[in-house]
Amino acid sequence: MLALRVFSRPFDWNGTAPRKELWACLFLVVLIVALTAAAELLAMPGPVLQPRVAFVALGLMLPGLVAVQIRRLHDRGHSGFWLLLGLVPVAGAAVNLYLLAAPGRRGYRQRDQAPLVMLLATFGVIALSGLVMSRALWQPMYISSGSMKPGLLVNDLVVVAHLPLYQPRRGDIIAFRGDKAHADFIKRVIGLPGDKVQMRDGMVYLNDQMLPQTPDGTFEERFAPQGATGRLPNCANAPVGQGGICQNARLTETLPDGRDHAILDTGATAQDTTKVFTVPPNHYFVLGDNRDNSNDSRFSTDVNGAGFVAASHVVGRAQWVLFSSGGASLWSVWAWRTSRFFRALT
Repeated sequence: MLALRVFSRPFDWNGTAPRKELWACLFLVVLIVALTAAAELLAMPGPVLQPRVAFVALGLMLPGLVAVQIRRLHDRGHSGFWLLLGLVPVAGAAVNLYLLAAPGRRGYRQRDQAPLVMLLATFGVIALSGLVMSRALWQPMYISSGSMKPGLLVNDLVVVAHLPLYQPRRGDIIAFRGDKAHADFIKRVIGLPGDKVQMRDGMVYLNDQMLPQTPDGTFEERFAPQGATGRLPNCANAPVGQGGICQNARLTETLPDGRDHAILDTGATAQDTTKVFTVPPNHYFVLGDNRDNSNDSRFSTDVNGAGFVAASHVVGRAQWVLFSSGGASLWSVWAWRTSRFFRALT
């Protein structure tokens, strides 16, 4: 009975919670994340350390952690609703630091009649509101390939805005539905309806006018499997050993209206020179910024390319990177690229 009480106590939403219980719960959560991170980085075998198993363990642990946090708030005479600040990164860390540092019980006073029910209801409202708003005004989009490097990296989570009466301009990064696939794709608009687009030796010619490309250093990344597919990047300095530095030339391409964007050049490829494409009415010609590694409008849908993108297939404009992870998935918290959080796209 004592062992059962010790195990079940963190899941008790009433009573008092010593600081040591909060320390213990946080330690277990950090331990699970650390072990999973080590398994991914070191490619350790074994089901115990696999990410999916770790997520199940975290799912079982988090209700206990939330219960302890709410009881600590009650002990301090605060409502359990203050725990909702945990959704805000900096404020959530501050709340946890306060609960860890606050002295012992000052007189138990529970202000919430049913903390679990209220918490679940609140989270339900937040989730439902987010779902409705995402369908109406914006939607998240997961980047699974490197076709838009260097601006977009594998495992970026991008916010795509559903703008009313939106008509893409040259240089916009748009999300669109494929003709044959149900998935959404993301590329940069180069040609508008009626434009003539051609590539010659890696240079883009728009209506017989060459788009200038200015050298802008070297794009470097680690030569290692990327994202859920585990695909290796293409490197101009190949061959590169596992874990080595993969390099590609970075260039700045300028459009006729003066807008510019960064592109990558791996080397001479067959798609560097194309026929002249005349963009049909109500369609767009799109290219990936990683020019030698993108199935874009240079390729027809018959060979898994984008072809000309119909205006009716445009989902919206990609506005910014919400957050990003350098691990196997967005859930690889230990590999989050925080410098890319909330980065505006150009």
